[in-house]
Amino acid sequence: MLSEGLAYFRQHWMGALALFLVLTGGSAYGLAGHNSVRSDDIRNGQVRVEDLAKPQSLKKAGLVKNESFNCGNAPNQWASSRPSVNGPVGYWRDLGGVVHLSGQAARCGTPPTGGVAFVLRRGYRPAKLTDEATVNNGNFMEITIDKQGEVIPVGANDGAVVSLDGVTFRCDCP
Repeated sequence: MLSEGLAYFRQHWMGALALFLVLTGGSAYGLAGHNSVRSDDIRNGQVRVEDLAKPQSLKKAGLVKNESFNCGNAPNQWASSRPSVNGPVGYWRDLGGVVHLSGQAARCGTPPTGGVAFVLRRGYRPAKLTDEATVNNGNFMEITIDKQGEVIPVGANDGAVVSLDGVTFRCDCP
């Protein structure tokens, strides 16, 4: 009796398992869609750099340009320090959803925004408060980026020049 029960169980459940594997394998292939490219579809050497999607262009942070070493033309605000040399202060997002900050920001006097250097647009903001390390006049310092997109060089005093190059974080983007 027990052996008949095991045989029945084995026969019916093995059939159900086989059906499940066939159905899930077929649906996974169907979900990929007819416009998708899979690894099996590509031969070595077929994909060229020009075939790949290009990363987004730099979004400027909207800071005043300051080409000199002092803050004479940018009193009481954050400025893009020597953008002709360092590039403008800005940000961009790569294809993997990682946001990259760039340029050097100078704190000139006491900006009305306080410690907030600039605010990232939606689609470039982190899902949660993030702290990153950077350099300020040769010393390490912290940059905080909050969910509202506020980029805050922590403890930057008047005249501080903060490098944003190399500061990256994953965005909370669709």
